[in-house]
Amino acid sequence: MCVVTRDGGQGILDLLAALPAAAGGLSVEAIVVDNASGDGTPARIEEAWPGTIVIRNAANLGFARGCNQAAAEASAPLLFFLNDDAIPSPSLLPRLAAALGEGVAAVGPRVEGVAGEGQQSAGPVPRLGSLLHRIQFLRLTGLWRAAYRAWRHAPLPTERTAVARLGGAAILVRRGAPAWDEGFPFGLEDVDFSLRLGREGALLYCPDLLVRHEGGRASASEQTFVLESFERGFARFLRLHDSRPWAVGLYKLLVTLDGPWRVARAAWRAVRRGAGSSGGAKLARARWRAELAFYLGGGLLRFWRA
Repeated sequence: MCVVTRDGGQGILDLLAALPAAAGGLSVEAIVVDNASGDGTPARIEEAWPGTIVIRNAANLGFARGCNQAAAEASAPLLFFLNDDAIPSPSLLPRLAAALGEGVAAVGPRVEGVAGEGQQSAGPVPRLGSLLHRIQFLRLTGLWRAAYRAWRHAPLPTERTAVARLGGAAILVRRGAPAWDEGFPFGLEDVDFSLRLGREGALLYCPDLLVRHEGGRASASEQTFVLESFERGFARFLRLHDSRPWAVGLYKLLVTLDGPWRVARAAWRAVRRGAGSSGGAKLARARWRAELAFYLGGGLLRFWRA
């Protein structure tokens, strides 16, 4: 099992506590790559679960690189990539392994939030039109709303079926599968991973197998890193997977022109939330600071280089 964490805290301890039941009799090695946590996560893991292999990075190297580090350390024939705030259900691993049959390159379970809602752990991949709806001044036209919803809000399959994309929160592959593309610092690396896995076999989604996933914790605490990483990821995705050479340039231009709209919208939301200490108010202010940092602090230049 390969887990990348940053300030995982109690969540990753709960994950490791659930691992023996999830293993269902299989021999499982747990490898955790820590991306420079500041909350003492590595020491807590080593104290509570001394059999866990912990790789400590001196900086936040991103999810994709952490996954590759864990895969390089692993000796098992199968690799299960799992988010650090996810809880695998009992006997999940042998059931996933059994589903990884001939012609299948990867298997993913149903991923549910804490309230039991299904998360987008499988479905279609984004296209240029899907991403254009993210541009604030274009969103007002509604021209690409359907394309965006077809990507972000596609209904989850209710039976086992092959899909175009499996979510990176929980995915099982064989040793020797393609490496994660480390050019994606955070965001869309699982879509790119799925597309390259799909060249080797089917991606099987299994809604009868379950992982519970808190989600959003890292995004809430590091808005500046997340916002820039996602934008760079969107640009890289278009450059690698859209056959039209002008597509990525168009997207970059539109994101640049969108700056005043995005900053103003984030500022309005922050003002509306007020100066309180609630989670919503803190998140709104963090988002505003992230937009300012992206457009005025060098993020836009790195985005154009992506």
